[in-house]
Amino acid sequence: MAALALAAAVATQSPAQVAPAAGSANARTERPSAVRLLAPGLAVQGEGELRWLGLAVYHARLWAPPDGWRANEPFALEIRYARSIRGERLASTSVDEMRHMSAGTEAQRQRWGEAMRAVFPDVGDGDHLIGLAAPGAATRFFVNGKPIGEIDDPAFGPAFFGIWMSPATSRPELRRMLLGQGR
Repeated sequence: MAALALAAAVATQSPAQVAPAAGSANARTERPSAVRLLAPGLAVQGEGELRWLGLAVYHARLWAPPDGWRANEPFALEIRYARSIRGERLASTSVDEMRHMSAGTEAQRQRWGEAMRAVFPDVGDGDHLIGLAAPGAATRFFVNGKPIGEIDDPAFGPAFFGIWMSPATSRPELRRMLLGQGR
């Protein structure tokens, strides 16, 4: 899960494309262990793939309550990477995306960047990161099913997940797909 960024791990000005996700029905219903244990009522609402210069960067899935995603209820964002990306790059791209959307103050973004650098590992092809949002609680992160850390700042979660879910996202097509609205 996009931090994680999971954010588009490519520069904001990159010529990225979003494509519908390919996958089996079984892949859509298999809950990652973190979702299954910590938020068992969530189901896939939508999914999509971010491509850069035609190459897959990651596949994202939004796990939301059965009646749909709302920012004020628990949800999870799962990102399965298609290439290697350094954790530092995930964190810096996340901060850049937050800045693009004017999320938080510069001081907050600096603190969040440091916290993400401490949490986000380097990822490779097939690795998946999950960010679990529970409003009013710490944002928790998992890599390949194992907890890797949390960021305990109530303002962080909305800013971070806004990279994908905010109407101001730099990837509106991916947002529509995650919300199950197609292209």
